[in-house]
Amino acid sequence: ILSDSESFHTSPTHIALLLPLSGVYERYSERIRDGFLAAWFEEQAYKPVIRIYNTDGLNITDVYNKAIDAGADFIVGPLEKDAVKALATLSPLPVRTLGLNQIESGETPVADVSESTKLPGLLQFGLPPEDEAQEVARRGILEGYKRVLIISPADDFGNRVVNAFQNEWKRLGGRVLERINYENYTDEFITPVKQLLNIDSSEARIALLKQRVGRSISVSNRLRNDADFIFMVGTSAIARQIVPHLRFFRADTIPIYTISNVYSGIPDPQTDIDLNGVEFVDMPWLFNTSSNLRTRLTQGRETDDSGLPRYYAFGIDAFRLIPRLGQLMLDKNTRYPGETGLLYLTAQGVIHRNLTWARFIDGQ
Repeated sequence: ILSDSESFHTSPTHIALLLPLSGVYERYSERIRDGFLAAWFEEQAYKPVIRIYNTDGLNITDVYNKAIDAGADFIVGPLEKDAVKALATLSPLPVRTLGLNQIESGETPVADVSESTKLPGLLQFGLPPEDEAQEVARRGILEGYKRVLIISPADDFGNRVVNAFQNEWKRLGGRVLERINYENYTDEFITPVKQLLNIDSSEARIALLKQRVGRSISVSNRLRNDADFIFMVGTSAIARQIVPHLRFFRADTIPIYTISNVYSGIPDPQTDIDLNGVEFVDMPWLFNTSSNLRTRLTQGRETDDSGLPRYYAFGIDAFRLIPRLGQLMLDKNTRYPGETGLLYLTAQGVIHRNLTWARFIDGQ
């Protein structure tokens, strides 16, 4: 039996934070922990007991039960997707749990939510790139666009992001003109960019024409003009190579939208100058330069923190969400303005985010 009322009007008094604080996920977990505790220290009215458990290399069920035996009436974690899946098979959970990852629908039993105002025992909160991809699709439709070109890596991450984008894009009436994949661990982006812009076809026609007339002729490649924007998926290092190629082939008038992995989270104007004009979706935390909490957490860690600042915000929101979960479930139109985005809760207990848009100008 869950320790709180089904509608969750009360706040837990003893929270266990379950994180892999050593091993592969150590750096991520440390920042989640630091953000979580920073939010606790900043809170004036709500001061539950916090106990932290290292889950690395341990059976998650054993750690979970240990935390409950110690008096926890709410669990935050685990972080690893497989560990969240393992807890999802324990039905019903003895205490309400906010898992710090999201599992795909169909991988576990559907939460029992016969009444829409009831909170499931397992809630899922993560930073999935699928949310960002869907946001890009909605932005394209709001801009009045209908036709898109996609360039993405030929790996599982690229497929996840593009599938989420395409599903939302097509649902809203958009059309995918072409998707071109590039291989990871390559520096050769001329060929995929040419394929994306149909320049390879144009070059083939020119070569055939020269062969037929039997002499040298002066011609130029014809750039396709049927696309409203380009959805680019790639890390900042890769995007800095793709974008200049697009400009070289005179595609600089086509808007380029992408997701947050194009930006490390740390300003680097000298390097990011090649990304000028690129628009991307990300969490508001990175752009709130007036936040004292952000300054305290990140100060002195800029040089070794590339890609990780977002996890401070993740930890902050994980704490601040706890006393607000009931209201989010009672009113599905409610959005909580978190550090990771505008947060809302589905009937299945999954927390999604609406995000912030940013554009590179002068490398910033």
